[in-house]
Amino acid sequence: MAAPDSTEEILDVNRRYHDVAAAEYDAKWGVDFGDIGRAQVLGKVEKLLGPRPGPFGRSLEIGSGTGYFTLNLMQEGVIGSGVCTDVSPGMLETLRDNAERLGLTVGTVACDAAALPFGDAEFDLVLGHAVLHHLPELDRAFAEFLRVLKPGGVVLFAGEPSHHGDRIAAIPKRAGLAAAPLWRRLVRVPTYARRIPMRSSADRRRATSNS
Repeated sequence: MAAPDSTEEILDVNRRYHDVAAAEYDAKWGVDFGDIGRAQVLGKVEKLLGPRPGPFGRSLEIGSGTGYFTLNLMQEGVIGSGVCTDVSPGMLETLRDNAERLGLTVGTVACDAAALPFGDAEFDLVLGHAVLHHLPELDRAFAEFLRVLKPGGVVLFAGEPSHHGDRIAAIPKRAGLAAAPLWRRLVRVPTYARRIPMRSSADRRRATSNS
């Protein structure tokens, strides 16, 4: 299947994929709204804004998913009132369930980041996490972020994939793979191996002709 190349197709693919993934998204990716999740999110924001960021009276999250950033920041008192947007209604439904479970009140709007249905200068903070690479029209989207931002407000985006970040993330993965045999021996995990016989060229030709 060819990759989508129009803005409408890209948005539609994102919408349909995330609608299907919404119900199991938090479990699949280990999204946490307890002490661990709050510490993770606060750490990322403090890395960009410094210690004790905010508080921000009213915030707008772009591509909020199930609420990982906004709901954790609200619990930490960094955000007073939050509005969450996403192209996926399914993700926003899960977000509302999460907010209700946490005793939080948050607004949700399903919309395109490049056409925000808000007035000028409505928000003290516009933020997002791991979302910019999903947006097909970044120039239009950033024009919208600045339009709805109050004078002196903050635009904050974190968690974007990058070549440098991918290289850093690969270090613990390589270490884990290298340590796996030692770990198995230490905890006495049995190792199973099965030799797979190599097929001759004649066998491969017969297999190909019969497939």
